Amino acid sequence: MKHSLSLALATTLALALPVTAQEVTESADPAAESAAPVTPVASPAPDASGIAFPVMLGGQLLEPQVYTGADWLAQFADGDDADQAYVTETESLLQGAGATTEEMTVKTALYEPVPGQAAVVLALRIEDTDAREWVVEAVDLIVADVVEPGLVMRPLDTKWTLRVTSDALPGEYPRTVYLKEDTAWFIQGDTDYVWDALGQLPDAEPLASSSADGLYTDVPLTLDGIRRFGLYESTEPLFLPTLGERLGEDIEAWLLDLYLEAGISPAEMIGVIAWWGLEAAQDGIQIEGYRLPEGGEELTQRLLEDVFLIRPPEVSVDPDAPGPEEVDEVALLFEGVEFSEEEIAGQTVTTLDFGGSKQHIFSSADTVWVVSDPIGQPELVEAAIEALP
Repeated sequence: MKHSLSLALATTLALALPVTAQEVTESADPAAESAAPVTPVASPAPDASGIAFPVMLGGQLLEPQVYTGADWLAQFADGDDADQAYVTETESLLQGAGATTEEMTVKTALYEPVPGQAAVVLALRIEDTDAREWVVEAVDLIVADVVEPGLVMRPLDTKWTLRVTSDALPGEYPRTVYLKEDTAWFIQGDTDYVWDALGQLPDAEPLASSSADGLYTDVPLTLDGIRRFGLYESTEPLFLPTLGERLGEDIEAWLLDLYLEAGISPAEMIGVIAWWGLEAAQDGIQIEGYRLPEGGEELTQRLLEDVFLIRPPEVSVDPDAPGPEEVDEVALLFEGVEFSEEEIAGQTVTTLDFGGSKQHIFSSADTVWVVSDPIGQPELVEAAIEALP
């Protein structure tokens, strides 16, 4: 049962306000949303609660309220059935996280420049937990006004966020959720306020220097005496569109699962592309590398299987449940593509033959490599695979 917080508690139970959903049209390129950085108006301000929180919104100082878990739930203790259900579900969330109300803290603030238009921020902290492990249940509990809320990962400013979706509001995001360690911040309001609030929250810890080592150093400078014509290395702006082409709409679920289950966001991946085409990359050998520095071999294998070695069309997601709802749309993109496994330069390689143009895919340690051969240059393919680690 979903709990609908009363408007009478709006100033303290801030997310109850029925404000207009964030007016953001969903972009086909997830990386496109990170193009409008916001300069924080003030530094994050942790108080005795230990929860960092925006200092101001819209140029106005916020006056956040802090509640212990017991104080927060006490506001619903004598309420109606919906209130009682809210308390029960919150206690269930805590139990699932291995915590009690003593480890729970809520910090919330409201900014309302004019009646009916507001921005609210609510931070939920459960000490000694990982917010990724309970955020899905928290969204269903806290975002009470959205029917069957979904989540997608989106970059905003310098942070990867979870944006709440609603079937009733396609292309809009009723809430934005940001996670760091044991805390989840729920932000509701117009886009400018979301950017403003996020800009005042701490970024995730930077990658260790060993994780940021350039992937380009593993890419050969020459193949059979031919110097490469170009090379580009980046993080998510490079590889998200590429992975999206290979995985289709399933890229959303894949990124979300990888983050919630393994704690790896796209910001922790490195991608590199090098090409040997004279006029364009499609004119010659191309090497792509995708590295999960924090993932290790297990997650690299998952990246390989879930994204790069897309299943042939004759293998469906659920072969025992035919019907239009069970059509494997991603696999159909590879209809007519021949899949084979071969050994090239001592590596076991999966080859996708698109009818002349080929892709040779393999993994090594924490990296997936793709060697594309659009015009038939097997000797350069062998030289490329032999040169890669």
